[in-house]
Amino acid sequence: MSPRIEPGSLVCIDSHQRDPKLLGDQIVAMRNDEGGCTLRYLRLEKKFLLGIPENIREYNPLVFTYREKRTSDKNPIVGKIVWFWSLLEEN
Repeated sequence: MSPRIEPGSLVCIDSHQRDPKLLGDQIVAMRNDEGGCTLRYLRLEKKFLLGIPENIREYNPLVFTYREKRTSDKNPIVGKIVWFWSLLEEN
């Protein structure tokens, strides 16, 4: 999410907020293809969940098929980012 949220920042993830219909254009933590987690803006486009990076020139969007009745263990959304903390300057 650089430059908005710099690498090394601390983020707080509300893991109870995982419903894509309520999180449009919000920053969320999403599972990625490598089994890790990444921060993206969430977009719901018909049958797809899109994870849009802040820096689209360096990172590709994540694309998942949207199923309304998805079980919680298959939901790629880990939770909504409710705050983050970054240093203003690196020493």
